[in-house]
Amino acid sequence: MEKQNKYPDALIADLTGVFALKDSNAPGYLSGSNLTALFSGLGFADAYKFPNIGIVTPDSKGLSRTQYALKRLTDLNNTYRVPEALTALIESTKGIAEITNKVTEIFKHYNIPSPLPAVLPKETIQLEGLNAIARPKLGYEKSPSLQTAPPITEFSHEKSAVTTPSPKNIDPVFDTIPPDAKVAFFSYSWDDEDHKAWVLKLANDLAKYRIHVLLDQYLPGGYSLTHFMNKGLDIADRVVVIGTPKYKEKFVKSTTGGVAYEESIIHADLMRDIATTKIIPIIHSGTFDSSLPPLISRRIGFDFNDETKYLSLVSELVREIYNVPKHPRPTLGPVPVFGYEDLSPREQENLNLPESDFRKNQDRKWLNRLLGNFSFELMDQYISDTPLWVDERVFISIDMWNSIINSSAFRIYDPKLLRLITDFHKLWHEAEIVGLSYYTLEPNTNKVRFHGLAHDVFVSDDAEKAFHKLRELRLNMQPILRELATYIQDNFEIDIEETSHAFLKSL
Repeated sequence: MEKQNKYPDALIADLTGVFALKDSNAPGYLSGSNLTALFSGLGFADAYKFPNIGIVTPDSKGLSRTQYALKRLTDLNNTYRVPEALTALIESTKGIAEITNKVTEIFKHYNIPSPLPAVLPKETIQLEGLNAIARPKLGYEKSPSLQTAPPITEFSHEKSAVTTPSPKNIDPVFDTIPPDAKVAFFSYSWDDEDHKAWVLKLANDLAKYRIHVLLDQYLPGGYSLTHFMNKGLDIADRVVVIGTPKYKEKFVKSTTGGVAYEESIIHADLMRDIATTKIIPIIHSGTFDSSLPPLISRRIGFDFNDETKYLSLVSELVREIYNVPKHPRPTLGPVPVFGYEDLSPREQENLNLPESDFRKNQDRKWLNRLLGNFSFELMDQYISDTPLWVDERVFISIDMWNSIINSSAFRIYDPKLLRLITDFHKLWHEAEIVGLSYYTLEPNTNKVRFHGLAHDVFVSDDAEKAFHKLRELRLNMQPILRELATYIQDNFEIDIEETSHAFLKSL
């Protein structure tokens, strides 16, 4: 590419507004992960990180999309590579007219010839498996019905048809996915050659059941790994996380690499929707706790340590991907008719009172589940301290509370207890959402830090508002927490010091 003069700073600032559109519903809007993927494809070691999402570069953390886009466009302008960034933008936004027109208008405003026509992406030629392991053919090519599948038990799967992409600019990975196939994304670590070979074998075996596995070992040479991870995790029907001790080690200790990047996206999805069943954990070695991060290890999965059970586990995994349970729940029968004719009117009245033994026992059961994942000592410290630092165990605790309270079976009969739990959880969950974009896990600690405050100065108005909102929410939580503790001890005879200690010890 012929060298040229740098573009004016004002033009770069205007281009920033196109790369980092503020309206999330606007055509061509790029999320934080998609924006970092774009610039990572241009050679920058950047990432969209979790816990509590933020854009991270080698020399800064917690950048907004606008700050980040301006930083990288300025860097590229200094090396005369802005046209390359425009090429990447057009590719990322699928060449939509709105983006092209915005860029053209900016260059026209400054009376500078737009490089866009000269750098528009050319037709992509699909290469057959360059530097990639050949993908096996999916089973049952004649029909999406699985009635002729290897014996698992008959079930069928239908998927709405999609429009066949144009021959021009075909994505060799995603545009070639059969529309009637289930799609599974494999997240794993390259521990050694034996483990890589085992993962490949599993992917090949799933193909026999018309499951299209998104696996990095199938990628053609030169394909963007960042784009593969971002889009693959987004479009997959299920994400299969293959745990080993080295997988967890890479997640915990590394801030770069495929495992850390994939896990940041997976964890963000789990925090937004704790009840999701999209993630399927399996382990090839170790235990669930030693091989997977906490948010994933506590989910129901499959243990592939015993090779003699491999074939039966593959069958069960296929069922899970197709969401066809091995033991379907039976249809409920009618409500039984109980004979209470011999009870006195007073006894019949007592049976329906809120303080009946049945209701009391049910309330105690759900309380024990909540308190088994909660520490009053830890929570009192959380709501009393400044929002600048938070113990990581607070996030583990709210994760478990969300799962319990959002369960369809959850029910508290005692009206006051229900009000206290509901009010406290609502404020706690709101604090989690407000802080989501501003907390970052500090390396080698169990603390997360509010990175919206740097050297006693807030990095943005939004960061300052979030900080004050977090402080307000914590103040509102204090009286409810104390009333809840007193009510539990007085009415349910539960030792909250003992339950708090047991929870902290379990972590």
